[in-house]
Amino acid sequence: MSTMFKILVAFAIGIVLSNLALFVLSKSQRQSLFTWISTSPRGRRASTAKTPPRSLSPETKVPNNGPAPVAYNDIFPPSSREALAKAAATLPPAQRGKLKGLEVSQVEFKKNIIPWAANYQECGPSTYTPMEISIEEVKALADFPDYAELSGVPLPEEYEEFDMEKAKPRPYRPFRWAYHQTMSLTRLETNWWLEVESDYRTRIAQRQNLYAEHGKQVLDYLPGSELACKELMEMALQFLCARYPRYFSLSHDSSTGHVFHNRILTTDTVINSVHPLHVLLNNIPEDFAVMLRNPDDGYYYFRAGVLCSSIGWNVHTKLGLQLKEIHAPIPDYKEKMEFSMDRYVPFLVNP
Repeated sequence: MSTMFKILVAFAIGIVLSNLALFVLSKSQRQSLFTWISTSPRGRRASTAKTPPRSLSPETKVPNNGPAPVAYNDIFPPSSREALAKAAATLPPAQRGKLKGLEVSQVEFKKNIIPWAANYQECGPSTYTPMEISIEEVKALADFPDYAELSGVPLPEEYEEFDMEKAKPRPYRPFRWAYHQTMSLTRLETNWWLEVESDYRTRIAQRQNLYAEHGKQVLDYLPGSELACKELMEMALQFLCARYPRYFSLSHDSSTGHVFHNRILTTDTVINSVHPLHVLLNNIPEDFAVMLRNPDDGYYYFRAGVLCSSIGWNVHTKLGLQLKEIHAPIPDYKEKMEFSMDRYVPFLVNP
Protein backbone atom coordinates (compact mmCIF):
# COMPACT_ATOMS: atom_id res chain seq x y z
CA MET A 1 0.00 0.00 0.00
CA SER A 2 1.51 3.33 -1.09
CA THR A 3 2.11 6.25 1.26
CA MET A 4 -0.33 8.45 -0.69
CA PHE A 5 -3.10 5.87 -0.34
CA LYS A 6 -2.54 5.65 3.42
CA ILE A 7 -2.81 9.43 3.70
CA LEU A 8 -6.13 9.47 1.80
CA VAL A 9 -7.54 6.67 3.98
CA ALA A 10 -6.53 8.50 7.15
CA PHE A 11 -8.10 11.73 5.85
CA ALA A 12 -11.40 9.96 5.04
CA ILE A 13 -11.50 8.33 8.49
CA GLY A 14 -10.95 11.76 10.08
CA ILE A 15 -13.92 13.26 8.20
CA VAL A 16 -16.20 10.37 9.25
CA LEU A 17 -15.16 10.67 12.92
CA SER A 18 -15.68 14.44 12.93
CA ASN A 19 -19.21 14.05 11.54
CA LEU A 20 -19.99 11.42 14.15
CA ALA A 21 -18.76 13.77 16.86
CA LEU A 22 -21.18 16.46 15.66
CA PHE A 23 -24.08 14.03 16.02
CA VAL A 24 -23.01 13.16 19.56
CA LEU A 25 -22.88 16.82 20.63
CA SER A 26 -26.08 18.43 21.88
CA LYS A 27 -27.74 21.21 19.91
CA SER A 28 -26.36 23.95 22.21
CA GLN A 29 -22.87 22.45 22.03
CA ARG A 30 -22.97 22.35 18.24
CA GLN A 31 -24.12 25.99 18.15
CA SER A 32 -21.24 27.05 20.40
CA LEU A 33 -18.78 25.21 18.17
CA PHE A 34 -20.07 26.89 15.02
CA THR A 35 -19.99 30.31 16.68
CA TRP A 36 -16.36 29.76 17.73
CA ILE A 37 -15.39 28.72 14.20
CA SER A 38 -17.11 31.72 12.60
CA THR A 39 -15.47 34.21 14.96
CA SER A 40 -11.98 32.75 14.72
CA PRO A 41 -9.42 35.25 13.30
CA ARG A 42 -9.33 34.61 9.53
CA GLY A 43 -8.51 38.04 8.18
CA ARG A 44 -10.60 41.20 8.51
CA ARG A 45 -14.06 40.72 10.00
CA ALA A 46 -17.14 42.27 8.42
CA SER A 47 -18.27 45.48 10.07
CA THR A 48 -21.38 45.28 12.26
CA ALA A 49 -21.89 49.05 12.32
CA LYS A 50 -25.43 50.27 11.78
CA THR A 51 -24.29 53.34 9.85
CA PRO A 52 -21.71 53.68 7.04
CA PRO A 53 -18.20 54.80 8.05
CA ARG A 54 -17.56 58.53 7.98
CA SER A 55 -14.73 60.05 6.00
CA LEU A 56 -11.71 61.11 8.06
CA SER A 57 -11.89 64.44 6.23
CA PRO A 58 -15.51 65.53 5.88
CA GLU A 59 -14.45 68.66 4.00
CA THR A 60 -12.79 66.59 1.28
CA LYS A 61 -15.08 66.29 -1.75
CA VAL A 62 -15.65 62.84 -3.13
CA PRO A 63 -14.37 62.70 -6.73
CA ASN A 64 -17.05 62.38 -9.38
CA ASN A 65 -16.18 59.31 -11.40
CA GLY A 66 -19.33 59.45 -13.49
CA PRO A 67 -19.39 60.27 -17.20
CA ALA A 68 -18.67 63.83 -18.23
CA PRO A 69 -21.68 65.94 -19.29
CA VAL A 70 -22.58 65.54 -22.95
CA ALA A 71 -23.81 68.31 -25.26
CA TYR A 72 -26.73 66.85 -27.22
CA ASN A 73 -27.71 69.95 -29.16
CA ASP A 74 -25.44 68.84 -32.04
CA ILE A 75 -26.43 65.16 -31.83
CA PHE A 76 -29.24 64.19 -34.18
CA PRO A 77 -31.08 60.94 -34.83
CA PRO A 78 -29.99 58.88 -37.85
CA SER A 79 -30.72 60.50 -41.21
CA SER A 80 -33.67 59.19 -43.22
CA ARG A 81 -32.35 60.38 -46.58
CA GLU A 82 -31.56 56.89 -47.85
CA ALA A 83 -34.90 55.48 -46.66
CA LEU A 84 -36.67 58.43 -48.29
CA ALA A 85 -35.08 57.59 -51.64
CA LYS A 86 -36.40 54.01 -51.39
CA ALA A 87 -39.89 55.16 -50.42
CA ALA A 88 -39.92 57.56 -53.39
CA ALA A 89 -40.22 54.62 -55.75
CA THR A 90 -43.85 54.13 -54.65
CA LEU A 91 -44.87 57.77 -55.27
CA PRO A 92 -46.46 59.25 -58.40
CA PRO A 93 -44.01 61.19 -60.60
CA ALA A 94 -45.40 64.58 -59.54
CA GLN A 95 -44.79 63.86 -55.87
CA ARG A 96 -41.47 62.13 -56.51
CA GLY A 97 -40.16 65.24 -58.24
CA LYS A 98 -40.42 67.20 -54.98
CA LEU A 99 -37.95 64.95 -53.20
CA LYS A 100 -34.31 65.96 -53.00
CA GLY A 101 -31.29 63.73 -53.47
CA LEU A 102 -29.51 61.56 -50.93
CA GLU A 103 -27.41 64.42 -49.57
CA VAL A 104 -28.52 67.72 -48.08
CA SER A 105 -26.35 70.57 -46.91
CA GLN A 106 -25.65 70.15 -43.21
CA VAL A 107 -25.40 73.90 -42.84
CA GLU A 108 -28.83 74.37 -44.41
CA PHE A 109 -30.25 71.48 -42.40
CA LYS A 110 -29.08 72.74 -38.99
CA LYS A 111 -30.03 76.32 -39.81
CA ASN A 112 -33.61 75.39 -40.71
CA ILE A 113 -34.62 72.82 -38.08
CA ILE A 114 -38.36 72.96 -37.44
CA PRO A 115 -39.06 75.22 -34.41
CA TRP A 116 -39.92 73.61 -31.10
CA ALA A 117 -43.63 74.42 -30.99
CA ALA A 118 -44.34 74.91 -34.71
CA ASN A 119 -47.09 73.12 -36.58
CA TYR A 120 -45.43 71.51 -39.61
CA GLN A 121 -48.36 72.50 -41.81
CA GLU A 122 -47.51 76.17 -41.23
CA CYS A 123 -43.73 75.85 -41.82
CA GLY A 124 -41.88 76.76 -44.99
CA PRO A 125 -40.91 74.06 -47.50
CA SER A 126 -37.20 74.29 -46.62
CA THR A 127 -37.77 73.62 -42.92
CA TYR A 128 -36.31 70.27 -41.80
CA THR A 129 -37.27 67.61 -39.29
CA PRO A 130 -34.42 66.24 -37.11
CA MET A 131 -34.26 63.25 -39.50
CA GLU A 132 -33.14 65.51 -42.40
CA ILE A 133 -36.46 65.39 -44.24
CA SER A 134 -37.77 68.75 -45.39
CA ILE A 135 -41.38 69.82 -44.86
CA GLU A 136 -41.78 69.95 -48.65
CA GLU A 137 -40.83 66.27 -48.75
CA VAL A 138 -43.12 65.44 -45.82
CA LYS A 139 -46.05 66.94 -47.72
CA ALA A 140 -44.98 65.18 -50.93
CA LEU A 141 -45.16 61.84 -49.09
CA ALA A 142 -48.80 62.75 -48.27
CA ASP A 143 -50.93 60.55 -46.00
CA PHE A 144 -50.09 56.94 -45.22
CA PRO A 145 -46.74 56.71 -47.03
CA ASP A 146 -44.65 53.54 -47.09
CA TYR A 147 -43.58 53.53 -43.43
CA ALA A 148 -42.02 50.09 -43.83
CA GLU A 149 -39.38 51.64 -46.11
CA LEU A 150 -39.12 54.88 -44.17
CA SER A 151 -38.61 53.21 -40.78
CA GLY A 152 -36.87 50.02 -41.83
CA VAL A 153 -39.47 48.02 -39.86
CA PRO A 154 -41.41 45.69 -42.17
CA LEU A 155 -45.16 45.40 -42.05
CA PRO A 156 -46.42 42.34 -40.14
CA GLU A 157 -47.45 39.13 -41.82
CA GLU A 158 -51.17 38.59 -42.25
CA TYR A 159 -52.61 36.50 -39.41
CA GLU A 160 -54.94 34.45 -41.58
CA GLU A 161 -56.25 31.99 -38.98
CA PHE A 162 -56.75 34.65 -36.28
CA ASP A 163 -60.07 34.52 -34.41
CA MET A 164 -60.48 37.45 -32.05
CA GLU A 165 -63.11 35.72 -29.93
CA LYS A 166 -60.59 32.99 -29.03
CA ALA A 167 -57.59 35.29 -28.46
CA LYS A 168 -56.90 35.33 -24.72
CA PRO A 169 -55.14 38.30 -23.08
CA ARG A 170 -51.61 37.76 -21.87
CA PRO A 171 -51.67 36.85 -18.13
CA TYR A 172 -50.42 39.43 -15.66
CA ARG A 173 -47.20 38.23 -14.04
CA PRO A 174 -45.93 40.33 -11.09
CA PHE A 175 -42.26 40.49 -10.17
CA ARG A 176 -41.19 37.43 -8.20
CA TRP A 177 -37.68 38.45 -7.19
CA ALA A 178 -35.46 41.47 -6.66
CA TYR A 179 -35.74 43.94 -9.53
CA HIS A 180 -32.55 45.44 -10.96
CA GLN A 181 -32.78 48.72 -12.87
CA THR A 182 -31.70 48.36 -16.49
CA MET A 183 -32.91 49.76 -19.79
CA SER A 184 -34.32 46.26 -20.52
CA LEU A 185 -33.89 46.56 -24.26
CA THR A 186 -35.39 43.72 -26.27
CA ARG A 187 -35.87 43.29 -30.00
CA LEU A 188 -39.42 43.99 -31.12
CA GLU A 189 -41.26 41.10 -32.73
CA THR A 190 -42.75 43.05 -35.61
CA ASN A 191 -45.75 40.73 -35.93
CA TRP A 192 -46.79 41.40 -32.34
CA TRP A 193 -46.44 45.18 -31.93
CA LEU A 194 -50.20 45.68 -31.54
CA GLU A 195 -52.42 42.81 -30.42
CA VAL A 196 -56.16 42.28 -30.61
CA GLU A 197 -57.75 40.04 -27.99
CA SER A 198 -61.17 38.72 -27.02
CA ASP A 199 -61.74 41.63 -24.62
CA TYR A 200 -61.08 44.22 -27.36
CA ARG A 201 -64.55 45.79 -27.23
CA THR A 202 -64.46 46.03 -23.43
CA ARG A 203 -61.02 47.63 -23.37
CA ILE A 204 -61.90 50.25 -25.98
CA ALA A 205 -65.06 51.13 -24.03
CA GLN A 206 -63.01 51.45 -20.82
CA ARG A 207 -60.57 53.81 -22.51
CA GLN A 208 -63.36 55.97 -23.90
CA ASN A 209 -64.98 56.16 -20.46
CA LEU A 210 -61.68 57.13 -18.84
CA TYR A 211 -61.22 59.96 -21.31
CA ALA A 212 -64.80 61.13 -20.83
CA GLU A 213 -64.20 61.26 -17.05
CA HIS A 214 -60.61 62.49 -16.83
CA GLY A 215 -59.99 64.36 -20.11
CA LYS A 216 -56.44 65.74 -20.33
CA GLN A 217 -55.20 63.44 -17.59
CA VAL A 218 -55.60 60.64 -20.14
CA LEU A 219 -55.01 62.32 -23.52
CA ASP A 220 -53.30 65.58 -24.36
CA TYR A 221 -50.82 67.13 -26.77
CA LEU A 222 -48.67 70.25 -27.05
CA PRO A 223 -48.02 72.49 -30.07
CA GLY A 224 -45.38 71.06 -32.37
CA SER A 225 -46.46 67.43 -31.91
CA GLU A 226 -48.84 67.38 -34.89
CA LEU A 227 -46.54 65.59 -37.33
CA ALA A 228 -45.36 62.99 -34.80
CA CYS A 229 -48.94 62.18 -33.76
CA LYS A 230 -49.98 61.85 -37.41
CA GLU A 231 -47.09 59.50 -38.22
CA LEU A 232 -47.74 57.36 -35.13
CA MET A 233 -51.43 57.01 -35.94
CA GLU A 234 -50.79 56.16 -39.59
CA MET A 235 -48.16 53.54 -38.72
CA ALA A 236 -50.51 51.93 -36.19
CA LEU A 237 -53.43 51.76 -38.62
CA GLN A 238 -51.21 50.37 -41.38
CA PHE A 239 -50.12 47.67 -38.95
CA LEU A 240 -53.69 46.68 -38.01
CA CYS A 241 -54.79 46.52 -41.64
CA ALA A 242 -51.81 44.36 -42.63
CA ARG A 243 -52.00 42.05 -39.61
CA TYR A 244 -55.78 41.69 -39.23
CA PRO A 245 -57.35 42.47 -42.65
CA ARG A 246 -60.45 40.53 -41.65
CA TYR A 247 -61.24 43.16 -39.02
CA PHE A 248 -59.61 46.41 -40.21
CA SER A 249 -59.18 48.23 -43.54
CA LEU A 250 -58.48 51.64 -45.06
CA SER A 251 -60.23 53.24 -48.01
CA HIS A 252 -59.73 56.54 -49.79
CA ASP A 253 -62.28 58.88 -51.28
CA SER A 254 -61.51 62.10 -53.14
CA SER A 255 -64.09 64.00 -51.10
CA THR A 256 -63.43 62.68 -47.58
CA GLY A 257 -59.85 61.39 -47.84
CA HIS A 258 -58.81 58.28 -45.94
CA VAL A 259 -61.43 56.36 -43.94
CA PHE A 260 -60.56 53.69 -41.36
CA HIS A 261 -63.05 50.82 -41.15
CA ASN A 262 -63.27 48.90 -37.87
CA ARG A 263 -65.46 45.83 -38.39
CA ILE A 264 -65.27 44.78 -34.74
CA LEU A 265 -66.84 48.01 -33.51
CA THR A 266 -68.69 48.64 -36.80
CA THR A 267 -67.30 52.17 -37.01
CA ASP A 268 -65.91 54.21 -39.90
CA THR A 269 -63.50 57.03 -39.00
CA VAL A 270 -62.75 59.86 -41.41
CA ILE A 271 -59.10 60.35 -40.55
CA ASN A 272 -58.78 64.04 -41.37
CA SER A 273 -61.75 64.94 -39.14
CA VAL A 274 -60.29 63.54 -35.88
CA HIS A 275 -57.05 64.24 -34.02
CA PRO A 276 -54.63 61.30 -34.47
CA LEU A 277 -54.53 60.51 -30.74
CA HIS A 278 -58.32 60.22 -30.65
CA VAL A 279 -58.14 57.77 -33.55
CA LEU A 280 -55.75 55.69 -31.45
CA LEU A 281 -57.89 56.02 -28.32
CA ASN A 282 -61.01 54.80 -30.13
CA ASN A 283 -59.43 51.91 -32.02
CA ILE A 284 -56.25 50.61 -30.39
CA PRO A 285 -56.17 49.37 -26.76
CA GLU A 286 -52.58 50.46 -26.16
CA ASP A 287 -50.89 53.44 -24.52
CA PHE A 288 -48.67 55.81 -26.52
CA ALA A 289 -46.25 58.52 -25.39
CA VAL A 290 -44.64 60.84 -27.95
CA MET A 291 -41.15 62.12 -27.09
CA LEU A 292 -39.76 64.93 -29.27
CA ARG A 293 -36.31 66.47 -29.57
CA ASN A 294 -35.89 70.03 -28.32
CA PRO A 295 -33.63 71.83 -30.86
CA ASP A 296 -32.32 74.13 -28.13
CA ASP A 297 -30.65 71.46 -25.99
CA GLY A 298 -31.02 68.22 -27.97
CA TYR A 299 -32.85 66.43 -25.14
CA TYR A 300 -36.17 64.66 -25.55
CA TYR A 301 -39.42 65.85 -23.97
CA PHE A 302 -42.86 64.33 -23.51
CA ARG A 303 -45.02 66.32 -25.94
CA ALA A 304 -48.12 64.20 -26.55
CA GLY A 305 -49.71 61.01 -25.37
CA VAL A 306 -52.72 58.84 -24.73
CA LEU A 307 -52.16 56.82 -21.53
CA CYS A 308 -54.94 54.99 -19.72
CA SER A 309 -52.87 52.52 -17.67
CA SER A 310 -50.30 54.68 -15.89
CA ILE A 311 -49.82 54.14 -12.14
CA GLY A 312 -49.03 57.07 -9.84
CA TRP A 313 -48.99 59.65 -12.64
CA ASN A 314 -50.94 60.79 -15.67
CA VAL A 315 -50.45 62.67 -18.92
CA HIS A 316 -51.24 66.04 -17.34
CA THR A 317 -48.56 65.73 -14.62
CA LYS A 318 -45.77 64.74 -17.03
CA LEU A 319 -46.57 66.57 -20.26
CA GLY A 320 -43.80 68.93 -21.33
CA LEU A 321 -41.15 67.39 -19.07
CA GLN A 322 -37.70 66.18 -20.10
CA LEU A 323 -36.92 62.48 -19.91
CA LYS A 324 -34.98 62.82 -16.63
CA GLU A 325 -37.71 65.01 -15.12
CA ILE A 326 -40.33 62.39 -15.91
CA HIS A 327 -38.29 59.77 -14.06
CA ALA A 328 -37.16 62.01 -11.19
CA PRO A 329 -39.25 60.17 -8.53
CA ILE A 330 -37.67 56.82 -9.43
CA PRO A 331 -34.98 55.81 -6.90
CA ASP A 332 -31.45 55.72 -8.35
CA TYR A 333 -32.60 56.82 -11.83
CA LYS A 334 -30.13 59.71 -11.92
CA GLU A 335 -27.22 57.56 -10.74
CA LYS A 336 -27.94 54.39 -12.73
CA MET A 337 -30.10 55.25 -15.72
CA GLU A 338 -30.08 58.93 -16.70
CA PHE A 339 -26.87 58.99 -18.71
CA SER A 340 -27.65 55.76 -20.59
CA MET A 341 -31.18 56.87 -21.44
CA ASP A 342 -30.15 60.33 -22.66
CA ARG A 343 -27.38 58.81 -24.76
CA TYR A 344 -29.53 56.05 -26.27
CA VAL A 345 -32.74 57.90 -27.20
CA PRO A 346 -31.22 60.15 -29.93
CA PHE A 347 -30.17 57.07 -31.89
CA LEU A 348 -33.57 55.45 -32.02
CA VAL A 349 -34.53 55.05 -35.66
CA ASN A 350 -37.87 56.75 -36.28
CA PRO A 351 -39.60 57.62 -39.53
